[in-house]
This record gives sequence, structure tokens and C-alpha cells, in this order.
Amino acid sequence: MNTEPENSGEAATEDPVVETTPAVQPAAEEPAAPTGIRLGFVRGAAPSRWAKRWKEITGERLELVPVNAVFGHRIASEANYDVLLERTRPGEMPADRGANNEERRSLRLYTEAVGLVVAADHELAEATSVTLEDIALVKLLDHPDHVADWPEPERWEDPAWMPKKAAVALDIVATGAGAILLPLPYARHAVSKKEHCVIPVAESAGLNGGHIWATWGADRDNSEVQALVGVLRGRTVRSSRPGADADAPVEAPKKKVQQQPKKQQPKLKPGSRGAQLQASRERAERNRAMKAAAKRRKRR
Repeated sequence: MNTEPENSGEAATEDPVVETTPAVQPAAEEPAAPTGIRLGFVRGAAPSRWAKRWKEITGERLELVPVNAVFGHRIASEANYDVLLERTRPGEMPADRGANNEERRSLRLYTEAVGLVVAADHELAEATSVTLEDIALVKLLDHPDHVADWPEPERWEDPAWMPKKAAVALDIVATGAGAILLPLPYARHAVSKKEHCVIPVAESAGLNGGHIWATWGADRDNSEVQALVGVLRGRTVRSSRPGADADAPVEAPKKKVQQQPKKQQPKLKPGSRGAQLQASRERAERNRAMKAAAKRRKRR
């Protein structure tokens, strides 16, 4: 008996074995290491001096984060910094402080001067300072960062023509069409030295360019932020000390002043003009002393 299977006319085939390589998953990116505390700053605030002082005291780098605003701050960018150097208009307080400063902490640091920005070829370009009388002779252009307490600018014939920001106003100034007022440190930072000239407004004019504040969220009010606030208030390597309250007022170290020895009066030749004048002064002093003593006796 034939036990072999019948040939069906088709070659018997086996299913091929497909080897699959498991997909390689991309390695998860490790979170970037923190670079230290971050100090935001409006243009013109010159934070490098505090960054240097922070480095001297803590040995750590202070990360500087610029904020493109003349006045105020942008809430959207608050996540980018721990403390902000913020500029407010004269007489104003930082926004979002709450009724008792509970939402946002703030510390006023200093007040800025005002600068008049004119075209580089303006007739006042060589002046070292300007007064209110000088400003009255200049065509002041209105712009969003013009402070109400400053001399009134010329209004735009069509309000839609007003520049939307200071940078655009500076472009118009460069054409010679007029001048603008800005906080002096901001103006010096924002202008083009080839196209503009910044002239400080004299202190006698009584104009303020704005106040610089250190502000930070109440949720970030920790020891490191307080240490930075202490530096902003003027703490130095000499004045810093372990365990000190970073928010306490810090006085700058006073320089020792050496007392100058009293000059010896030169000896005068008897009978000389100098000797006669000295004798006359001594007699006048004795007479005044005698009159004062006589008055005191009468009172008794």
C-alpha cells in the first residue's frame, strides 16, 4: 500500500519567518540644569552692576533677562525671571501689588532723570542740558510713553498717526520732524548714536523720568530672592554676613576720614603789619568776650 501523500501539483511552502527589530524610542531629554536666580530688567536699568555684586557675594552667576517695555511689566513674561527691575511712571506704584502688597512684592530703588531726544543735526545737539524754556522752543511729538507731568507735546492731527511704541517715535525723530521726551537711561539705550542726540533735562526743571522698582511674585518670596533684594538695596561683600536679614536696610561702609593736623600760625615779626593786625583781632575778641560776660552777670 502506498502511504505517500498524493501530489496535488502545487509545491508545498512554509510561511516565511519575519524578524522584527523593536523600534528604538528616542531618549527622553533631561531637563536643563537651573542656571541660578534670574533677574529681569527693563531697558536702561543697567543690571550688570548688581550681577557683578551678586557674583562677588555668592560666587554664582546671575541670569539677566531683558524685558522690552519702557514702563510696567508683562505678566506673560513673568515666568522667565524671579525678580524684575521695573520702571513706573512718576508717582505711580507697580501693578498687581494688591491692597497690602500681598500679591506682588515691591521695593523702590531710585528715580531716573528725563532726556530730550533730538535728531543728530539738531541745533541743540551740542547742549549739555536743556531747561523747560529750551523744551518750549522744540516741537515735542506725542507718543504712548510720554508722561502726563512732562511738558505737553503737540497732538497728532489724526490720532491714528501716533506711533505705537517708543522705537517708532525715535524713527520719526531721526527725520528731524520733532523731538520726544523719555526716561534718560532708556533713551541712551534705545537711540542710534548716528541718528539721535540725547540731552539731559536739567534738575532745576523738576521733571522725573520714572521710578525703578524691584518687584517679585509673593509665591517666589524665598531666601534666595530675599538675598538678591538685599544686593539690589546696596549690600556688598563687606556688608553681607551669614544669617543676616537680606531685606534689612544696609548702610554702605563709611570711609575713615583722617583729621588734618591744625596748621601752626607763622611767627610774626614784632612791629610788622601782620603783627599789628593780629593784635587788633585779639583785642576785638577780648572785648567781645568781656561784653558777653557782663551781659551774663546782669541776667543773674
